[in-house]
Amino acid sequence: MIILCGNLALHLNTALTLLLSAFVSSIFAVLTGTRWERIEAEISAGLSKISVPLVMFLEMGVLIGAWVASGTIPSMIYYGLQVISPRYFLPSACLISAAISAAIGSSFGTVTTVGVALAGIGTGLNVPLVLRRARSSPAHGPETRFPRCRIRP
Repeated sequence: MIILCGNLALHLNTALTLLLSAFVSSIFAVLTGTRWERIEAEISAGLSKISVPLVMFLEMGVLIGAWVASGTIPSMIYYGLQVISPRYFLPSACLISAAISAAIGSSFGTVTTVGVALAGIGTGLNVPLVLRRARSSPAHGPETRFPRCRIRP
C-alpha cells in the first residue's frame, strides 16, 4: 500500500518509497513486540539473498554502457533498420530474442544486449509494443537451452 501510494499518488522515487515502506514495517514490528535484534537479523538475511542478483544487474548495466560507448548497440540498430521491415519486426524480434536466449541460456543477458538494440530498432521503425515483445521472448531461454553435444571416444 505504501509503495503504491508513494509511486502513484505522491510521485516519489521508487528507492525512497521502498525505504519508507521498510521503515514503516520496522515500526509496526517493534510495536507488536518483535525484538530489534530479530528485525536486524531478518534484514541481514534478506540482503544476503539479493546480493547475487544485485551484482548481476550491476554487471548488466556495465555491459550495456560498454556496448553503447563502443558502438555495438548503435551498429545493431543501424543495420537492423536497414534489414528488418516494419511489417515483420515483431515476429523477427520474438524469434531473434528466443533463439539468442535459448543459445546462451540467459533471459537477462538477452534483454540487456539484443533487447536494447531491438527496442531501438522498433522505435526507429515506429512499431508499437516494442519493449513488451523484446522482453517477453527471452523469458523462455533458461527452460529451452540447446542440448550440449557430448563427444564420445
